[in-house]
Amino acid sequence: MSRLLVAIGLFGLVVSESSLARSAEPSKTPIEGRIEIGSSDWPWWRGPQRNGIAAADQKPPLKWSDTENVLWQTPIPGRGHSSPTVVGDQVFLATAEHDRGVQSVLCFDRQTGKKLWQTEIHKGNFEPVLKKGNTKSSLASSTVACDGERLFINFLHDGAVYTTALSRDGKQLWQTMITEYVLHQ
Repeated sequence: MSRLLVAIGLFGLVVSESSLARSAEPSKTPIEGRIEIGSSDWPWWRGPQRNGIAAADQKPPLKWSDTENVLWQTPIPGRGHSSPTVVGDQVFLATAEHDRGVQSVLCFDRQTGKKLWQTEIHKGNFEPVLKKGNTKSSLASSTVACDGERLFINFLHDGAVYTTALSRDGKQLWQTMITEYVLHQ
């Protein structure tokens, strides 16, 4: 199991006590029509504007360690290469447990790190190239996206790429195959 240090400066996501106070504010920024996100949310890969830049009012710490400027840590089953997604009081991650043959979306409480739910999206039929320990990617490399109401995740599974929609409480709403996909060594 790996640990998520919620002070991920590389992705512009830092959960500190000051950002938690701001996340409770009711003010929201409309994004593309009906999608609304809070000023300290990070709803998809590369952030609210898809450019890797956090809102100007964010004050992330400039240094951290295993104990300094870290609000919480939690074990993550399996491994993944996605960015965390943060909406409201929830943090979402994709993970692949190669030993169990499971691809999942995890949800944690933003303030405490407590795991709220884990939804298994696919079981079995893992891609053989990635079973052998590829360290440069995983079968959980796609970042969860959130439109404020639903979550969307892409996984490579059984020779195809699938998109799955979940509710914010982890219930699967739908799944569709996007394309067949062959991995080459």
